[in-house]
Amino acid sequence: MSRDDSFEAFLRETEDLLAHPKVQALGDYQQHGSVSRLDHSLYVAYMSFRIAARLGLRAREAARGGLLHDLFFYDWHVSGPTCGNHAHRHPLVALQNARQYFTLTPREENIIESHMFPLGYTLPRYAESFVVTFSDKVCATVEVASQFTPAQLRRRLAARRRVAYARR
Repeated sequence: MSRDDSFEAFLRETEDLLAHPKVQALGDYQQHGSVSRLDHSLYVAYMSFRIAARLGLRAREAARGGLLHDLFFYDWHVSGPTCGNHAHRHPLVALQNARQYFTLTPREENIIESHMFPLGYTLPRYAESFVVTFSDKVCATVEVASQFTPAQLRRRLAARRRVAYARR
């Protein structure tokens, strides 16, 4: 399957979710660096879809779980659920929200709830859950690392040197 065919198949499997106002609202929240939560979720979902399809797994459920894995509506950089650490708590919040707006399969529920493994409290029970967990870690790493290009690091270093020189 070509990348174009793969992307079209991905869109067919997720179009109802992508059209939903609550999923679209994720575009209003910053996730990592300058990447919105919607873009991050799309990245995770598409990567998960491709990997699951290649491995002969349930690509539809991997894509849908991946798209909903961070379905929470607060800025985790400044606030979060009142009980618990964001890394541990947000999968439960995302699962609660996903259940409120969509009908989920048990596999999709486990994908959402366990995506922070090994930090979270829920273990992945399905191969698709591991695929989404892996995809989430890769995507987050790429998103964070993209903030630190050599040119950006040189600019930061030069700015710090100017500040240090000015203090003398």
